[in-house]
Amino acid sequence: MLLASILFIPVTPSVIIWRIPLTEVIIAGSNRRDSRELFSIFNSALIVTTSSRPSTKRDAKMLIRQLLEIEKFLEAAEHFAFACHYPFPCPFCLPADCGKKAGTCMNPAYMRPSATGFHVNLLETMENAGIPDLGLNTLILVKQGSSKRGWD
Repeated sequence: MLLASILFIPVTPSVIIWRIPLTEVIIAGSNRRDSRELFSIFNSALIVTTSSRPSTKRDAKMLIRQLLEIEKFLEAAEHFAFACHYPFPCPFCLPADCGKKAGTCMNPAYMRPSATGFHVNLLETMENAGIPDLGLNTLILVKQGSSKRGWD
């Protein structure tokens, strides 16, 4: 049974966005209170899947910027959105210069955790929802009809 529906947001043709109920997102492990508390802020999820694998830092930056554009698009429609990072290294700094672990990221506007950082089993979630795996996937959490209030 297909639980997901395609959502049309203007991005490149190689990116497909699926909307699923937040209750269908699979959190790995039975005792992940931190992830469950975070998820309680939101009420739906978008799964972003693409066959575009970044071959350069420029490609990787473009994919991340597209996620942020989706956030802006949703926020313009009075929703609060939080995009997770694609599962590849951050392309905005050299690893030796990265201050993320010290809490001093040089590009904080682009810093996002991955879906696995929230203990999300994205592939199992996609499989259960009938969403095809195009190779590179991530998650955007959405609080519909809300601004960022309640996030702080």
